[in-house]
Amino acid sequence: MDTIKPAYRHSFMILALVIITLIGSLPGLSSVQVIDRDEARYAQASVQMEASGDYVNIRFHDRERHKKPAGIYWLQTLSLKAFSNANSRNIWVHRLPSVLAGLIAVLGLYWAGLTLYDRRGAFIAALLLSISLLFIFESHIAKTDAALCAASVWVMGAILRLRQSRLYEHHGRYSLIFWAALGCAVIIKGPILPAIIIVSLVSVVIWDKLKGQSANWLWPLINPLGIILCGLIFLPWYIMIFKLTDGAFFGAAIGGDLTPKLTGGQEKHGGLPGYYTVTIFATFWPAALFLLSAIAYGIKTARGTLGEGLQTQTTPPDARWLLAWIIPFWIILEIIPTKLTHYALPLFPAFALLMAGAILAIDDHSGFKVTRRIGALIFFIITTALVFGIAGANAQYGSDTLWVYILSIIIIAIALFTFTCAFKGKMKTTLIGLVLTALGLSAPTYSLIMPSLSELRIAPRISETLTAQNIALPRQGGPLIRSPHFTEPSLIYHLGENVLLGAKALNFTTFPLSADHIWIIDKNHSQAKAQLISLDNIAQKNSLCIKQHGTIKGLNYSKGDAVDLQLLSMSACTAQ
Repeated sequence: MDTIKPAYRHSFMILALVIITLIGSLPGLSSVQVIDRDEARYAQASVQMEASGDYVNIRFHDRERHKKPAGIYWLQTLSLKAFSNANSRNIWVHRLPSVLAGLIAVLGLYWAGLTLYDRRGAFIAALLLSISLLFIFESHIAKTDAALCAASVWVMGAILRLRQSRLYEHHGRYSLIFWAALGCAVIIKGPILPAIIIVSLVSVVIWDKLKGQSANWLWPLINPLGIILCGLIFLPWYIMIFKLTDGAFFGAAIGGDLTPKLTGGQEKHGGLPGYYTVTIFATFWPAALFLLSAIAYGIKTARGTLGEGLQTQTTPPDARWLLAWIIPFWIILEIIPTKLTHYALPLFPAFALLMAGAILAIDDHSGFKVTRRIGALIFFIITTALVFGIAGANAQYGSDTLWVYILSIIIIAIALFTFTCAFKGKMKTTLIGLVLTALGLSAPTYSLIMPSLSELRIAPRISETLTAQNIALPRQGGPLIRSPHFTEPSLIYHLGENVLLGAKALNFTTFPLSADHIWIIDKNHSQAKAQLISLDNIAQKNSLCIKQHGTIKGLNYSKGDAVDLQLLSMSACTAQ
């Protein structure tokens, strides 16, 4: 019989989790181009922080960046100082903090899972998080979300342990972990995790009261040392940025960034309620195979109706906390007009813990037959869609190579095998199949396919074209670059700060025109023809000629627009 055997030693389990997490997050770390728009902004802002030595006021390009606190920029700047320098463009150094955060999240979930299950259950929960699609993506890129997920795991894991009566003697330790992780979350992404904690705690206390359970387990959180530690982590910077900007940072962060997300679909990222409920089957792929079973397991366990034959180590209070971690904030996410898939990532660890319980119940008693089989079918459909999507993107925007199609067939075959095992309730081989499917698809995609999508690498190709013609980039002391049409942040990251974007590129009063300036004109833009004529007229008036430095054709994936960029300059006319 195919069953999950008792777990090995902790050291073996931890080593396996570290290896699997790194296989997911390291491939392509240096070769995948900087991702527009957010990653490019974070990376460039940390470059400017390191170059300027100003670790309080965050800047991107020519303006202040009053959106998120300084925590992630400090981590990226520290990595930049340790492994590179401000004038280099090694994106992997900016991504290392996310890789580290991913490891901390996975190991933290193993630690939290040991509160509910034996080592095999804790391992399964951490494993499912480590191979999920969104988690691997966020562990790859230089943003805040992997770090926020890590903080969420340790904060909520500490609460989970505080709720366990047998762990009373360690309450001081767990409350310190809670406050330290909360302080890290606040310096990294402001009020997001505190909001999750508040709605979760209020929900679980009300639920406990209805079940006749006391809320005395909350008292250890009133820990003066922990509260002071939390404040020391984030308050100094908050005070300094308030004084430095006379409160403008908070006005922009709340009024210009947070509030618009709560009241409308900011930056065209709107969506209808139900968006996350539908997309989680893809974002939590392949672990979402067990999502429906996990929900059924959590609800039945919380209500005490799981059935005598299906009982595992999880108790009703445990399940109530996991559901309180998920449901209230999930409802808020569905109501908020702005919809971005990574907003749900801090809730993924709770889903993974519920999935582990469902898997153990299935393994021991062949339970959740209907939800398991529906989940297996959804898994196979999404796997097939992902494989075709990646192969199609490679064919259209990269190189049409045979090995990609061979890989696609192998992944679909593994997914079909996994589907069959899940359908029959063979949990050990199902889990092995999930790991092989996830890593077998993600590792080649990040390390080989994504770097080869040349038509999407607009900014890197501009940099490479100028360098090939011995034209120094702005960050190397080269000429000013004017780009009125292509305005993605990746252009600043690759070229440097001495770049004028949008209307500023055409403002000759504030930024006087010089013959050595490089122009980037998108021939597909509606105003391109008029601007080319204007440039030609300016060149003629100054007895100069327009010189071509290359053409960059491709797709600006941030806007979904095809671009045909002409790299131009004015120079002395040569005799024909």
